[in-house]
Amino acid sequence: MLEHQPTRSNHSYRVPPGYWLDGTTDPAAPRTRSPALLLELARINEQQGDYSAASSLYQEASRIYSGLNDDRGQADALCGLGSVERLQRQYGDAEKSYDKAYEIYKSLNYDAGRADVSWGLGEVYRLRESYGTAQTHYSKALEIYSTIEDEPGQAQSLCGLAEIKRNLGDDQAAIWSFNKALQIYTRLGSQTGRGEVLWGLAELQRLRGRKDKAISLYCEALEIYQGTGNQRFEADVLAKLAECHSEGEDFGDAARYYSQVISVYNELGNETGKEDVLAQLEAIYLKAKDDSRYIKSLWQLADAYFTRNKLDTASSYYSRILELCTAQKNDSGRADALRSQAEVHMRSKEFEGAQLCYSEADSICIAINDGQGRVKSLLGLADLCRKQNKTTGAIAAYHEAMSICTDIGDDAGKLAALLGSLEVYISLWDVARRVDTLWKIGHLRRWSTEFDKATSCYSEALALATSLGDDGFKADALRGLGAMNRIKGHYGRAFSLYEEAMEIYVKRGDDRGRAKVLWGRGEAYCHTGNYRTGSNHYGEALQLWPALVDHQKKDELMWGISPSIKSVGDWPDDYDRL
Repeated sequence: MLEHQPTRSNHSYRVPPGYWLDGTTDPAAPRTRSPALLLELARINEQQGDYSAASSLYQEASRIYSGLNDDRGQADALCGLGSVERLQRQYGDAEKSYDKAYEIYKSLNYDAGRADVSWGLGEVYRLRESYGTAQTHYSKALEIYSTIEDEPGQAQSLCGLAEIKRNLGDDQAAIWSFNKALQIYTRLGSQTGRGEVLWGLAELQRLRGRKDKAISLYCEALEIYQGTGNQRFEADVLAKLAECHSEGEDFGDAARYYSQVISVYNELGNETGKEDVLAQLEAIYLKAKDDSRYIKSLWQLADAYFTRNKLDTASSYYSRILELCTAQKNDSGRADALRSQAEVHMRSKEFEGAQLCYSEADSICIAINDGQGRVKSLLGLADLCRKQNKTTGAIAAYHEAMSICTDIGDDAGKLAALLGSLEVYISLWDVARRVDTLWKIGHLRRWSTEFDKATSCYSEALALATSLGDDGFKADALRGLGAMNRIKGHYGRAFSLYEEAMEIYVKRGDDRGRAKVLWGRGEAYCHTGNYRTGSNHYGEALQLWPALVDHQKKDELMWGISPSIKSVGDWPDDYDRL
């Protein structure tokens, strides 16, 4: 977990006059950047947790100020650098930076700077567990802040002293300091400061075994951090609440809080923190003897490590899942684990291992009649063959996956197989199959209302079919584009495309193609309010090709051919697949 850090910046900034020292904003000019703006940028990066960037900016600002003989600016930059080094646990470097800043502030008789450095050094020594030295620095900071009437500084110094007293076991002194800080923050209306104090008080109660009181204080702090939108501290408090409940063997609430931490870390993109919490969840479910949730936490951990390319660790978790699923005779889980192991092998370019895992997973899915699982295994095998330039094997696997997808109604799986096949045909320069595949992808995109992508597929298919001189593919692509223009309300363009497709279908004697064009025209006429003409087109389409629609649907659709049609919206959901 991230260590809870105080919320007040321990260094001040002057308002930056502009990006360049002479005030110009022209980045092409060979001028020196404004060190004041660099300090501001460094502060922003520091607050966002990008300590490496912040450190570089502080160092650059320090060099520029030094060249300008601006002692105050250089001290501000060094103080900021010390803060970042402290946050990175580079305590020796932080101490050196703070000491340099302190000497400059002292020579300038700048009390606020001296106080900031004293507070920062107090933090450094506290984190190094040199509590006596830390107390000296916090006390010096408190004295200066009191003299210059800097109340936020006083409150934060009191919090530092309270932490020291708590670590030394002097609870009464710690509580007194925390309460004094709380009074100041409350008077100032600082919710963030109040949250910091409540956190400290909660820690004190937790370490003394007073779990209920600690939980109550953590909940107060959590409410504040959620209200102020401070997600990093929100995650830290949630983790502490989880720890409290775990120590009390209240595993259900502990798991609930850890799950909330994961949600926050997902939003923050904190993968390292997420892995730490998932490990805690794993331990919780193991203690609770909750096998299903334990395996789920293992999956989450494995996937998190795989996402971060930590393949050895991910593989070890997938292996544990496989062992558990085997022991529980969970064949579906075994197949999932094998496919995940195959993905690890694929990413490591261990193609033989991937082949074995995918094949074993497919065999399991055949045995348990798991069509969806077979599709996943076959797609994996096809992708594996494609990576090895085994195009025949790839196409065979993609086609088998498509066949299964048709049987089980899995459009997403079919689309994945088609997209994979398309890549193979492109590599083979097989234009005819490429056109056919593009047309099928266009239909799937259209059915899933991805209209722009569908239009792109139909357009590419049309261009390739035209260059190939294949009128059949050309007519199909024209009809697909006609449907897309109809759906988008571009009826003039739709009728023109339908007419061009019809001419080809008539020339080829393709009654089915003609019927589908007539059906599309009927839709267009009904959409423009010409229901009678639309009905006539529907009837002509069904007479020309009775098998145009499923036999069971025919009676349902035939009523729409009469002039009594009121709205095309009354048609069944699948009419647009025609």
